[in-house]
Amino acid sequence: MKTNIKNCFFAAAFTLISTGAIAQVSQGTVVVSGLIGASTNDVVLETTHGNYSREESKGFSLSLRPTLGYMLHDNLELGIGLSYSHSRSKDKDFLRAEGTNNYTDRSFGLSLDPYLKNM
Repeated sequence: MKTNIKNCFFAAAFTLISTGAIAQVSQGTVVVSGLIGASTNDVVLETTHGNYSREESKGFSLSLRPTLGYMLHDNLELGIGLSYSHSRSKDKDFLRAEGTNNYTDRSFGLSLDPYLKNM
């Protein structure tokens, strides 16, 4: 229950922080913007079919995307964004007959994203 309240608080905080005003932007303006995202998970799975097993998984992910754009005309933006993502997951499998297995997965991504946006 405590984790659900914490997750709801963070979701509300990100929503309020990321809410911005939409305004008409004129030609020749440089626009700087971006996105930030984060998530966590914590899962426990138990099964009793035949042999007892229990799996625990905890994870975290983060994504960042700063962008830089130039207004070609009123409300027409050409720009580029740099996207970065990172995730980590730690898993434990408890099997009665075979012992405990531990796994750690990490991944990251990086991309350059051009865009054309009509506001």
